[in-house]
Formats: sequence, structure tokens, C-alpha cells
Amino acid sequence: MIKNILNKITGTHLGILVIVLFFTAQACYAQDNEINIDQTGNNLTLDILQAGYGNTIRRLDNANSAAILSGATNTVSLQQRGNNNVLGIWTSGSDQTLDAYTEGDYNAVLLDNHGNYGKLKVDVVGDNNYAWLEAGTSNLSTDNEIQL
Repeated sequence: MIKNILNKITGTHLGILVIVLFFTAQACYAQDNEINIDQTGNNLTLDILQAGYGNTIRRLDNANSAAILSGATNTVSLQQRGNNNVLGIWTSGSDQTLDAYTEGDYNAVLLDNHGNYGKLKVDVVGDNNYAWLEAGTSNLSTDNEIQL
């Protein structure tokens, strides 16, 4: 019986099998996403989308520390859609704009901007949530905005 089945397998069947295995391997490979940032300089524009699974954006040298962005007039837009999430950015400098959108699953966020004229905007939709937004270095910091 097995011999009859093996005799009926054609090149088309084998081609389909190879394609299925390829896409299965791709799906397994794409399960973890992670971004480590340590940026210094002015006028940065950064857009990041993490779609599905491990997510995380953090500092380069320490898995438990926030990503670092230093400089003035930086605009950062971060999106995490689905699964384990976390963000955590620490910025230093004036005129920073950080926009974070997190949708679904475990979430977290944590944005910390040290300087004047900072804008922090966070949208969190669904699941376990948690957010910590901090702007300015002292009561002398001016014109910072937080929108949650």
C-alpha cells in the first residue's frame, strides 16, 4: 500500500511540500521581534512597526533598560500590533516628539523624556496594558505635553 502511494507522488506534490515547508519555517523564524536603540544626534525621524509576537524596543546594552535617544528635534513613531509588546524609550533633549501605539496582548509602554518642549502621545488598545509617561527633568522644565 505504501509503495502504491509513493508511486503516485509527482513533482507537483513535492513542489507543494517544499513551498509549505518554506512558509512554515518563515512563520517560525518571524516569531521574535526586538529593536535595540542607542541614538545620539539631532533631527532624527524614526518610524517602527512591530507586527506580532515577542515585540520589545529597548536599549542596546541591557535587556532591562529603556532605549536611549539623545538630541534635539527628534520625531519617533512606534507601533506594536499584537502579542507580548513593551516599549520603554528614554530621551534627553528638547523638542522631542514620541508617539507610541500599542494594540493587543500584554502591552507595557514606559516613555521618559528629559528636556523642554517634549510631546509624549500614547494609544493603548486591548489586553493587559500599563503605561508610565514622564516628561521634563524638574519643575523648571517647560512646555512638555503628555497625551494618553
